[in-house]
Amino acid sequence: METAAATGRTKDGLRRAVLGRRRERPDAERAAVAAALPDVLLGSGLLPDGGVVACYASLGSEPGTGPLLALLAERGCTVLLPVTHDGRDGGGVRLGWGAARVPAAGGPVPPGAAASPGPDLGPGALAAVELVVVPALAVDTAGRRLGRGGGYYDRALDDLRRRRGWLPPTVALLHDDEVLDAAVEPVPAEPHDVRVAHVATPTRLLHLDRS
Repeated sequence: METAAATGRTKDGLRRAVLGRRRERPDAERAAVAAALPDVLLGSGLLPDGGVVACYASLGSEPGTGPLLALLAERGCTVLLPVTHDGRDGGGVRLGWGAARVPAAGGPVPPGAAASPGPDLGPGALAAVELVVVPALAVDTAGRRLGRGGGYYDRALDDLRRRRGWLPPTVALLHDDEVLDAAVEPVPAEPHDVRVAHVATPTRLLHLDRS
């Protein structure tokens, strides 16, 4: 893969490259990734016993969150899932949050999350979270995150930081080859982008240097 420095790669160009690779991943690999992520997070010490965790229901080729949501439910966590508002409701472009409705336990857990959010509790619902699991297409070793381009999570995290004065731990879920060396291939970033503190892949947990 060519480096961003060599190619002058933009966010859109990097998005296309990552999404193209994700579409090519076989179903067996996707299932293995989804099954491995909960164990990596469990061994990291980041998962609270009970408490409130913000997560998301994976879609399409994203690293699957189905097994992770099942684990959080088993640990007695209150899980908040995002509710996207595009501004047409008069409340602006933002994320709301609803308590996860997770299917009853029993049988194997699919890689993709079948959970759905309950009624929107508003952005203030994040006030009590102990961990925020964020979606990403790539993250570099300085914590710069490449998202889908809507800016929803950057706004939500910035709002949470302003409300609390600090950010709780944030962790992005990625495939191993989506963690980029910031010295070689930095993720293009803008001043308003919020960096993440940790990355979980199927094989490791990385604590990132956001300085």
